[in-house]
Amino acid sequence: MGDHHDVHKSDTYKSMIDISRDGFRFLATLNGGTWLAVLTFVAKDASWADVQLVKCGVKWFIVSMALTALCFLGSWTSQYCLHNENHGRFREGRHMIPVVITFLMYVAAACCYAYGAWLAMEGLIL
Repeated sequence: MGDHHDVHKSDTYKSMIDISRDGFRFLATLNGGTWLAVLTFVAKDASWADVQLVKCGVKWFIVSMALTALCFLGSWTSQYCLHNENHGRFREGRHMIPVVITFLMYVAAACCYAYGAWLAMEGLIL
């Protein structure tokens, strides 16, 4: 019975790493791709665009990227805590603190991305 529990803990730990990595990769790729597309589009001919709105949108993309980077740190902290919980060095459940904080930062990063994209599109569609 104990072996099954240990295998489950190990599999859960590994899957958390995969899920975290894939989520951050998605948000970073989405952010960077949109940022690059907006800048390329405006670089061709910005005379018709509302440059202030586009600039503001790009700033929100940067905030989103910074939050995504902080999420990576939060994910590492979660993994560190969970690893130490599994070895009895930390109390059970301690990893949930960085998990919740990281999740909230990820949601904030996604919201910043969406708002930045909306602003950029408003600046490009006149």
